[in-house]
Amino acid sequence: MSFSEEVYRQVSLCSRCGYCRNACQTSEVRLSESWNPRGRIILVADYIDKLLGDVSEDYSDRIYSCLLCGRCESYCPSHVQVVETMEKAREILVKEGFASEKVKSISENIIGTGNPEGLPRKRIYRGVNHAARGKTLLFRGCTASLHTVDDLRAAEMLLRSAEYPFFEFPDEICCGYPLEVLGYEADASRIYSRNHQKMMEAGVKKVVTACPYCYRVLHERYPRHIDGFEVEALHIIDLFNELMDEGKLTPIMSVDLKVSYQDPCALGRGSLYQELARHFIERVPGVRLMENEDSKSKCCGAGSYLPHLFPKIYQEIRTKRVEEFISVGAQAVITSCPTCLYTLREASKNKLIAVDGLSSLLAISVGLDSSVSKKN
Repeated sequence: MSFSEEVYRQVSLCSRCGYCRNACQTSEVRLSESWNPRGRIILVADYIDKLLGDVSEDYSDRIYSCLLCGRCESYCPSHVQVVETMEKAREILVKEGFASEKVKSISENIIGTGNPEGLPRKRIYRGVNHAARGKTLLFRGCTASLHTVDDLRAAEMLLRSAEYPFFEFPDEICCGYPLEVLGYEADASRIYSRNHQKMMEAGVKKVVTACPYCYRVLHERYPRHIDGFEVEALHIIDLFNELMDEGKLTPIMSVDLKVSYQDPCALGRGSLYQELARHFIERVPGVRLMENEDSKSKCCGAGSYLPHLFPKIYQEIRTKRVEEFISVGAQAVITSCPTCLYTLREASKNKLIAVDGLSSLLAISVGLDSSVSKKN
């Protein structure tokens, strides 16, 4: 098995300057060359050049410890596509049988039960607007359906309040994104096709989701894998801003709160969404953004299934992230990602800071809910 020409090119682009080390949050914890982007690129180069013997568990760990957050790419003067290179390296590890048992268990859970944690359907939130057919599908996503149901319900409540027509699949399965980023591209492609077939049978023209990972895979990867994929994908930030512009959702109640915003990695660094989300927050009366430029766009710590694969590193990163929010004087952290929401809520327990989603923030301001103003 060999790497593509593009991976060869990316590895050769790396000048070994080391600027990326300053951006890597796993490197901050492990303080070791092989745990930072430059070290991982060198490991891939060594594999390509056949400088390694048998691939060890340690080698596999280094490749799978990458958060895939992309922060290092914004520091790289050579513009190395680190995320894509790590994904391709994982695909090779899977195909050659070097994926760890923990990695295998996540893929087996998705294939066997439809969710990464392997939980039975009766323990998963099934939504409220069930129908056999409809033009706009609300895709809930695994993390929201398992761990942040309150923010998901707030989103459903807001769409109903705005009289926006949507429906949900009660038996929704994973979008497939985790499979591809862990190296199981063929299995991911089968999940993409399965979900697409279901959408076509239901007459779906548009998919709205509050999960950045679901949005990204539906927007970028489904069209790449499925010929003729024409379903429009929207992150719910876009839809809420549209509904506010049309006067169908009006934030009128003041929320006297100092907040920081946690950028989801999957919505892209330096993208329009970074400013769009902050514009969204600023439309809520009484809210004041408290942010440190240096800490903006950092990963919450849960990228690329780090909680399951490297729990100690995950715990250190998420704890440090919460401490950064507290240090700027924030009373609450707001995010548009269910994974960030769950991660930071867990890290903020016993700390004087609340963590909530954009849907919950908007819900309180339009008079539908009041949970965001309280400590979780």
